[in-house]
Amino acid sequence: MSRKQPALWLLALLLLIGGGWWWGQHRAGGARNATLIVGDQRGGRAG
Repeated sequence: MSRKQPALWLLALLLLIGGGWWWGQHRAGGARNATLIVGDQRGGRAG
């Protein structure tokens, strides 16, 4: 493949990761777990 379209590869990679994450979160009710994890990372559960 030529290197004329690096943005295409980047877009494909983002779609793969983003799509996989979204599917994983919405597939088995994992959205709540993701919210808790993000809350932990932000210190949202302090107190």
